[in-house]
Amino acid sequence: MKPTAALSIVLALLLMLGATLAQQNDEATAAIEDLAQQWQDHYNQGDVAAIADFYTEDTAFYDAFGEVHEGRDAIQAAVQDNIDQGATEVTVEPTETEVMGDMAHSIGRYTLLSADGQTVGEGYYLIILHRMDDQWMIHRHFSNMIMPPMEEGDATGGTLQSTDEAKIADAMSAGPASITENATILEWPSEPGGEFRVLREGTNGWWCIASTPEATMAGLQDATCDDEVWLELDTAFIEGREPNIDRIGIAYMLSGDAGVSNTDPFATGPTDDNEWHVNGPHIMIVMPNMNYEGVSTDPHNGGPYVMWAGTPYAHIMVPVSDEEHP
Repeated sequence: MKPTAALSIVLALLLMLGATLAQQNDEATAAIEDLAQQWQDHYNQGDVAAIADFYTEDTAFYDAFGEVHEGRDAIQAAVQDNIDQGATEVTVEPTETEVMGDMAHSIGRYTLLSADGQTVGEGYYLIILHRMDDQWMIHRHFSNMIMPPMEEGDATGGTLQSTDEAKIADAMSAGPASITENATILEWPSEPGGEFRVLREGTNGWWCIASTPEATMAGLQDATCDDEVWLELDTAFIEGREPNIDRIGIAYMLSGDAGVSNTDPFATGPTDDNEWHVNGPHIMIVMPNMNYEGVSTDPHNGGPYVMWAGTPYAHIMVPVSDEEHP
């Protein structure tokens, strides 16, 4: 065989191999983009168990708030919590996918929507996939959140508070100006059992805490202003211990809350029997020995009522407006 003929055969084989690999990559890319579509469809149907099945057993999801959810159960819980917080619909748009044998990565954009079609969050995602038994599975999932510009007078910017100044303005909306003007401003801990972050030092013995990320993502507020006793209750709550209540404590939530169970302090969404409701502007009172005998436990009675009765965090809710939420 002449060298030129041999070279021609080698080139032909290489071209055939290249064409085969290109076809395989195209098929893999199509399968991964189809997975993204299925992820979106199952989310919008509320089928979080089906979403968890798209992930490997030792998977991890790094969410936009800095938390890491390891394993399918944790990812299922995280997605369900997202839905419970008001992000009931998602659109997913893959923009770049690269396949390298049995591994691949895909980058895209997502938008979270509320039930009434309002955008409550958007950003980009990166997923790293493994091909297992001819099926692409998500091994690592990373997402960020695009912070929208704040409009004048808007403490939250529509979704998440993007600056400390915005968080301070949000926290100060929880109480009367006579208290908030010289109050210490705090941000909730970034992880369970963590410590409050001080956004601004104060001098008057009051602490105002900015809204939680979950509330602002849903377009709501749940900022609070605490006296020393109520701050002890909030601190005990995040530390998972009983509070030391030695005198009457008062807290303000004049911008309302984002929804809460009246019976379960640790509930993250509504169930058939946990009396989930959204409060408008209100004041909260906690008393030593939790003696609230004679006070209604019905949040819809039109006046003060006891929340979380029978728990270490029981207190009296005093509505100051007929609004459900400002």
